[in-house]
Amino acid sequence: MVSTTQPAPSIKVLLVDDNVLFLKHFSRWLESRPCIAVVGQAFSGQEAITLFPQLRPDVVLVDIGMKPMNGFQTVRHFRRAGHSTRIVLMASDPSEASVEEVRLYCDGVVEKDMLCSDLIPLLARLFPGHRLQS
Repeated sequence: MVSTTQPAPSIKVLLVDDNVLFLKHFSRWLESRPCIAVVGQAFSGQEAITLFPQLRPDVVLVDIGMKPMNGFQTVRHFRRAGHSTRIVLMASDPSEASVEEVRLYCDGVVEKDMLCSDLIPLLARLFPGHRLQS
């Protein structure tokens, strides 16, 4: 008997952070995970807003502490524009993440120091049809 089940397509990720070195290394780490495809990188909130329509990511990973447009401002723009894509905030300092803002606009928040251990389980909850492994 032949299985007709197709593997789930990759989760398309847009990474948004103003630290070029972080983007390079974290993108490489994400790409090494099964079922994840980094479809774009943005160095600012404004660049993410510009790239979003053409990339159509499943999830946007946004740094809270970017300048001049911070992560919350970027996320609010996506939500006000009606985008229903999943959004995960990345925080260098957990006190940066306002519980109210996260609850209203985001699907989760992960400390940057814990990304390698906490992000994949969070994505597995957000995308249950994918076989994500830590």
